[in-house]
Amino acid sequence: MKVIQLPVSELKSALAGFNKLVNSRTTLPALGCVRVQPQAEGVDLQVTDLDSFATRRIKTECSP
Repeated sequence: MKVIQLPVSELKSALAGFNKLVNSRTTLPALGCVRVQPQAEGVDLQVTDLDSFATRRIKTECSP
């Protein structure tokens, strides 16, 4: 398992933006989660409500 360090301010900003897309009271628990995927340029955060999705890339040093 790799440790990924993210700036707290950028993470809070991304989660606040995702909150507008994904309803917190969903019947499918997986829709209340955030997918974190390391990339060469940083970390991709993704959410979906099955009709639409949003991705936010946070620049940080990590290796996929």
